[in-house]
Amino acid sequence: MRLLSLFCVGAFCLLVSCTTETRLESVREVPIKSAALTGFETGLMRAQITYIMYGARTSAERRERMGQYYYVTWSDANPDLPAKLVFDYQQSNTGSKVYTKTIELPAGRSGGEEKNVFTIIGDEYFDKGPVLTWKTRLFIDDRLVSTRKSYLWGDDDTTSGKFSVPEAFAKVPPLKGEVAGSTESPVSDERGARQAPDRQKSNPSLWRKDRQKSRNFPGTMSGAAVFPNSP
Repeated sequence: MRLLSLFCVGAFCLLVSCTTETRLESVREVPIKSAALTGFETGLMRAQITYIMYGARTSAERRERMGQYYYVTWSDANPDLPAKLVFDYQQSNTGSKVYTKTIELPAGRSGGEEKNVFTIIGDEYFDKGPVLTWKTRLFIDDRLVSTRKSYLWGDDDTTSGKFSVPEAFAKVPPLKGEVAGSTESPVSDERGARQAPDRQKSNPSLWRKDRQKSRNFPGTMSGAAVFPNSP
């Protein structure tokens, strides 16, 4: 029975080691825009903000800690190899310029779940503005193994400032066989031709009024034709 238990434990450990891979699990933002807590910060968010701002007594100390914190959680299946986390981001006051922060992690780590944090705080946050979009990359031994990015992060050409107009926004060629600047509506003219005899027979005065308005506003029909009994 004891040998069976040891065999099960060994098999489980082998299974876990085989299924674990090095990858980014999540990137969670904790923004601190004010030194005072509001009703929107609850639970874990409130606890983290309280922890970050703990000990900041003066307004200058609180300002140095205000900004955006990005907590990166990743699985480390290769602790014996050097790792590197790269955080690319753009800020609101600097246009399409891309900034980069890097965390170097030497070999000999404990492995398993790892957590690191990137900060955009203090003068960097207030002068350049809040982060609008970001991308996180994980390298193992200088080899890219995992990437996570925000919804607004575009391709390399867009984020580097090189932007070309998509084909969908190209100039629309003019329609063939149509007179430029014409405002007449073929559909409304055809419908009016079918409905004109009935309106002319039922109420000639309303028909003349509707006909005159349709000339002034092509493609429309006056309310008198829709509601004949209205004043």
